[in-house]
Amino acid sequence: MIVAAFVPFVLVLLIIAVIFLSIKFAKRSTIIQKVNVKWVFILYCFLLIVSVPISYFLPVRNSANFSVSEEEINKAKRAADYLSTAAFEGKRIDKDKIDGVTILKQWEFPFEGKHLEINREEEDYYYPILILIERKDENDNSIQITQYQSKTIIQHVDLTNQEEPSLIDIKEESLTIRNPKQKEIRLAKFSKEFTINQFTTEKDSSNVFLEDSEIYSNPVLYIQIPKDVVVNGNTDEIQFVNE
Repeated sequence: MIVAAFVPFVLVLLIIAVIFLSIKFAKRSTIIQKVNVKWVFILYCFLLIVSVPISYFLPVRNSANFSVSEEEINKAKRAADYLSTAAFEGKRIDKDKIDGVTILKQWEFPFEGKHLEINREEEDYYYPILILIERKDENDNSIQITQYQSKTIIQHVDLTNQEEPSLIDIKEESLTIRNPKQKEIRLAKFSKEFTINQFTTEKDSSNVFLEDSEIYSNPVLYIQIPKDVVVNGNTDEIQFVNE
């Protein structure tokens, strides 16, 4: 972990602090004043040498284990593009197993109405979502909703599990879709200083946040309605399946 990486540095600071306090105390003690300064210096060097091998046994977790490879990023891009294309073309994505696309949440509501008004309420931030509607072969007095998503990868870190589903509510003959709750995620990245990096063959790390490693989820709401229900909506994001 990141905290463990700073342990050797903290140990060195503690050693220096102990030596500093010892010297300060020695100035006030007649007994310690008799101790040869050479031995104090030898002890200090000994502690520094010992701290080096000790640092290798400290539990340090390699952050590369959390890094997403370029192959996975390209795969996520293809999945996001395919999911959007399938939704715009009105394909039955519930039957297609798209590699890289997962189900975020599923809902089921009893519904006995003849009309369904779909309202999309955006709050203080934009949240893109496509709405697919499939008409069933029967009137079973129920509405099933599935939210599909592709991966969200930022700075080679997979944040898909941090995604929240849309807020959906059905009252009488009105289905309301609201934006999910926002989350604050902070990312930090370490890079080598220019004095070191200028002599290496690594890529320029001055721009630590690169857009080509950022992929955002393309969420799709797949709504299955009874056969004879008439749908109305105030959004241009609605697409009917195979109609």
